[in-house]
Amino acid sequence: MGVLFPGFLWALALLVVPLVIHLFYFRRYKPVQFTNVRFLKELVEETASRNKLKNWLILLARILAVAALIFGFAQPFNKSENKAQGEAHAVSIFVDNSWSMKGRNADGELFQSAKKLAHDILEAYPETDKFQLITHDMDGKQMRLLNREEAFTLLEQIKPTPSVQSLSRILDRQIQTVKSNPKLKPEIYLISDFQKNITQFTNTEIDSSLQIRLVPVQSLKENNLSIDTAYFIHPLILPKQSNRLVYQVSNFGNSNLDDVRVSYRIDQQEFPSAPLQISAGKSKIDTINFVVNQAGWHSLEIKISDFPITYDDQYFMSFQAAEQIKVLTIYQDKINPSLQSALKSMPTFETDFKKSDALDYSKFETYQLILLQNIKYLSSGLVSELNKACQKGINILLFPAADIGPKDYEAMYLHLGAPQLSSFERIDKEGGEINLESDLFADVFVSKKANMKLPSSRASYSFKGGRPYESLLKYRDETPMLIRYHLEKSEVYIFSSPLEDEYTDLGKTAEIFVPLLFKTALSASDSKVHSHVIGSDNLIAWDVPQQNNIQDLGLKISGPEEFIPGMKIAQNKIYLDVYDQVKSAGIYDLFSGQSQLGKLAFNQNRKESDLSYYSEAELNKLYGNKFEIKPYMNAADIKTDIKEGMQGSHYWRWLLWAALFFLLAEGIFIRFIKSH
Repeated sequence: MGVLFPGFLWALALLVVPLVIHLFYFRRYKPVQFTNVRFLKELVEETASRNKLKNWLILLARILAVAALIFGFAQPFNKSENKAQGEAHAVSIFVDNSWSMKGRNADGELFQSAKKLAHDILEAYPETDKFQLITHDMDGKQMRLLNREEAFTLLEQIKPTPSVQSLSRILDRQIQTVKSNPKLKPEIYLISDFQKNITQFTNTEIDSSLQIRLVPVQSLKENNLSIDTAYFIHPLILPKQSNRLVYQVSNFGNSNLDDVRVSYRIDQQEFPSAPLQISAGKSKIDTINFVVNQAGWHSLEIKISDFPITYDDQYFMSFQAAEQIKVLTIYQDKINPSLQSALKSMPTFETDFKKSDALDYSKFETYQLILLQNIKYLSSGLVSELNKACQKGINILLFPAADIGPKDYEAMYLHLGAPQLSSFERIDKEGGEINLESDLFADVFVSKKANMKLPSSRASYSFKGGRPYESLLKYRDETPMLIRYHLEKSEVYIFSSPLEDEYTDLGKTAEIFVPLLFKTALSASDSKVHSHVIGSDNLIAWDVPQQNNIQDLGLKISGPEEFIPGMKIAQNKIYLDVYDQVKSAGIYDLFSGQSQLGKLAFNQNRKESDLSYYSEAELNKLYGNKFEIKPYMNAADIKTDIKEGMQGSHYWRWLLWAALFFLLAEGIFIRFIKSH
């Protein structure tokens, strides 16, 4: 036991005052002579005893009240056995500076409240202690211990950030820092709104010697509307063609929304979209159809209007509209006339026709579609290069040769996972069904006509084994005519018949054949579309400009911020390292010297769009056995708690309550014990 202000104990001498007052109030009774005073004597003795008891109780209450006040001002405390007096501390304070901290409560903005709490915590510790200030940015200067003055300076520099880390990762870094100096006693604070999607400590191992406090600062329940994501149905964008963009909007609030206004901007031109109805806690997916008139790089922005959480109200994308679609047709003996005519009839196609024994494999990556027509034997070398092409998002369309042997396409079965082509049967088969649910044909036909002409075959293969596939066209007997399966970043399409007219009339069925060629090329996934998440997508792949010397590119990124990215080169790709240099969402231009190479789009992380927080009660239930939950209300609470943590348990509050209790008892004695 110790006393913080022992000088106050001299005031115990004041206890003599109520004792003296009490003695002065003792009454002396004057004797009166009566002939018979037996009954009167009994009455006087009873009254005197009652008055004496009352006076002693009042005296005791006054003495105890004064004593409690004196001891309260002296502030006795219980010295904790494991806390050495004067022990220096390593104090780590996490200040949540994510976008959700821009919410508000009765005290104002959460971020400012968090900074104020951090300031008060710093002030409560001695200047000789060491401090770490850490945020979601987790940059180098936040990974070391500072003196208090340096910590105050760093605290003033903290700004809201788009970066979001899990709190378990933050805590790991705090533990690592405070344990770097074993001579200092570690103490850790996490000041946050404790959003559910970043607050998981269940797998975090906590040293029992660590004192960790969770300090919740939470906003009033806010409604929030967010554009979560957007993507193109066909990532290969063509000028003067209808292109479809899918986007998702989520309502994280508690009320239904019946008129959510969405607009989108392409380059500098803005367009409205149909309003959405979104139920509380639900998401809505919608589609935008748009046309760009020119090839080249374009910017796209989708917008909604929402308040007060606005950082997720915009979604940015950049894309390159291709001047032409490059198609490579590989044949063995001669080109099918229907195929050649169809490919040349499409102005957006740039088609190269190459014999199978005169191929330049190094140019495969420049195409969106590789078409194989009537090749009797697929060599392992060709299949290996096709596999590399699939890894880069280049689609493959195969029209097999007739009467192939079991070993002729073996390399394709083994390395591309294709189903085996077996049982080449010369039987007439009529087309029976087209899969209009598939993206290949979904937007080709306005409606399925009862008399729609489907291709037929006079000889065809059946499919056996291989990867799971989707049937795009079927015969009337339900066997597949055209299949598709996914491989790496690409789609592989296989037709069941050779393309020659003696085996099928597909080449003559223009309403199926032309869309088939067009859409298989259009769905190539190695597209020029960019939409990156700030703080997550730090490495961005970019094709090497063929006309430039790689070492002399002199790359620069310019937009809301301007900076020079890091650069790595691998497999004919430049990998731009933006690390933490992007702070603001928007469209950025990529330059090589004065020449623009393209556009990049960056969006804020949507992790915090769902404004669901752990309440103080939930934090206690989940983590109360690991951490102290401290919802500090003001600086006095912080200082008192920290001093008690350093010095032990204080009793002055209890003593003040005791003084009030004894004063109340004195009043009761005076009022209810009758004097006679």
